[in-house]
Amino acid sequence: MAPKAVAKFTRAVLEEHTRAEVIAIAKKERDAGARPKIGSLSRATSEIIDDLMRIKIAAPAVDERERVAARRAELEDELAALKIAEAAEKPAPETRPPPRPKLEEPSKLPDDPDEDTYEVWRMELEHWTETYGQDYEIRYMANAVLKVLGVKTKKLVFNTIPKGQMNIESIMAVLTGEYGGTECLRTRDAVGAYRRCRRGAKTLHAHLVEWKRLRTEAMSTGDLLPQRADAHDLLDSAELTIAQSQIVLGQYEERMEAAEAAGKEFDGLKCMMDRLKTLEQAFAHGGGGAKKKDRGETAMIGESVAPKCQTCGKTHKGKCWHAPGGNPGKGKGQGKGAQQNKWRTDKKNSQGRKQTKGSGKGSGDWKCACGWLVFGRSQATFCGKCGSKKPDGASGGADKKERT
Repeated sequence: MAPKAVAKFTRAVLEEHTRAEVIAIAKKERDAGARPKIGSLSRATSEIIDDLMRIKIAAPAVDERERVAARRAELEDELAALKIAEAAEKPAPETRPPPRPKLEEPSKLPDDPDEDTYEVWRMELEHWTETYGQDYEIRYMANAVLKVLGVKTKKLVFNTIPKGQMNIESIMAVLTGEYGGTECLRTRDAVGAYRRCRRGAKTLHAHLVEWKRLRTEAMSTGDLLPQRADAHDLLDSAELTIAQSQIVLGQYEERMEAAEAAGKEFDGLKCMMDRLKTLEQAFAHGGGGAKKKDRGETAMIGESVAPKCQTCGKTHKGKCWHAPGGNPGKGKGQGKGAQQNKWRTDKKNSQGRKQTKGSGKGSGDWKCACGWLVFGRSQATFCGKCGSKKPDGASGGADKKERT
């Protein structure tokens, strides 16, 4: 089988050469007797390239496996090109926005609310508006606000706002003018409540929570600025004992000096709050010795704790009676209780005789085998000393209410 003839040159390669290079190639081929014959070299470059492309040579022998692999590569390239074309022609998928959250109604506003109630509701409504403002239209949100108003308040809004101008801004303007009060009075009340805050009958934990809340509200008005004396104001408002105040101040100054020595910024108010919280935890666990106050607060820390005695190993105040020269005490059974008991047992009857327990006689009395005399008026059926049951033949003490 004759070998297959193929073009000797490639058009793309020839077009990359300059005109002088193409003429040199054509001259070389013409001198070598190339067929078909190459025409004049003074023609256009494209015509010379056409003459070169007509020159044929025998195709080199190619292994069958290489030929199949080359064909497979060509088919894969064609398939990739088809996929790219289809993707370009296919319209982009429609992107849907994420589902918007469900519109939750704000809290209800009662009719004729006081200033504090309205202020809290107003702050909640601002947060509610920021939450749903990007997902819902203003008219839908205004309808939700109208639903949570009381009957009187809703009537006030409809009578004040002209038709077609109902929105959240106009509703809030009406309600603020009716129930909001003045900014000056709100600032005065907030700052005054903070400065009057004292512990009183509250626990230390409840006072710290209340003081922090009032300070935050007073700071939000802009008329109260943080000061270095805030830490000492907090300590004064806690109304601690002198000993407790000295302990807290000592810890406070110790940490302040440590921060200054380390070159760190010292937050006095935070440090004082932490010291008082530590003291409150000691209250809750009864640490440091406890004594109860009439106001019902948790155990208070005592001024001092007595050290253990070196002689007896116990904790007590004063000189140990075990030590040389100590107070020996009255001895076991010789205290106040023993004296009172002796006074009770040494009483005498009207005849001047000493009256001892179990020595009297009366109607219905009976004597136990242990020697104990049981009075008949008690109607007892057992001995009060040894617990033995009354004998059947014993005199006195009717058995109609016999006890077991």
